[in-house]
Amino acid sequence: MNLPITYNLPFKFISDDTRRIFFHELAVNGAKHVVLGTGLLPQMMARPELPEIVAAELEAEGLSFADSHAPYGLHWDIGDPFEKEWNAKILRLKLSIELAAFFNVRTMTLHCGKLSSGVTPEQRFINICRALDELLDFAEKCKVTLCLENGFAYLGFPQTLLDVKERYPVDTLGFCFDAGHANMRTAPDPVRQNGNFCALDFLDAMLPHIVNCHIHDNDGMHDQHDLPGRGCADWNKIVAVLKKAPRLQVIQSEVAIGSNTVAARELVETFERIFGEKS
Repeated sequence: MNLPITYNLPFKFISDDTRRIFFHELAVNGAKHVVLGTGLLPQMMARPELPEIVAAELEAEGLSFADSHAPYGLHWDIGDPFEKEWNAKILRLKLSIELAAFFNVRTMTLHCGKLSSGVTPEQRFINICRALDELLDFAEKCKVTLCLENGFAYLGFPQTLLDVKERYPVDTLGFCFDAGHANMRTAPDPVRQNGNFCALDFLDAMLPHIVNCHIHDNDGMHDQHDLPGRGCADWNKIVAVLKKAPRLQVIQSEVAIGSNTVAARELVETFERIFGEKS
């Protein structure tokens, strides 16, 4: 596909020593790019010296960041309604975007959030748009495209993402196609036909606006973040359709290598085989 392949660090906090080990293991096994991700960004916010340290570590290993993922969860997702900390959340997200720009990263994935009791889907949608009103101009100045990720709840369904995109028809907003989430069979959605489901339904609906993608596999029922080929996703068909995505810039591994016992060499070789290009 002639696109950079980028590999994620563990999703949560890791020590300095563990980070350096991950960088080295990926590099010696052929990786060229890493995700500026959900665990590392909060550490950089807490330690102002860390971005320069990490930049030096990457350079020493011949690596670079080629994609980013904003931290996620109740106090980060743009659809979440916590009014008292709204301004603080927007500032944290802006700092995440600015850190991506520091490393010349051009895409950042955002989660819209999940539904919870006491908050209507309509209010969540309003919050998503309210957040984008505050973030899109800033992201444009930083030359970072914000990418809304599909999930397996209402706010991550393609129709919701398309409704948001219709409201913001700007290049600074795109989609992140998460293949593992699209492979889940746990909730209904209008893009599914007669109860039959395939990840390609999500992919086809999102295709014109996909800027980056998360690649991982599962059994169709659980969000396992396993190595492609270990689950039931049809990778031949997914790759064939992804090749048609006009805005796609990067392929991101979102394999949880620790919980699924995946070696660095196994990870890199699998992605190079499926996507047909050296990372």
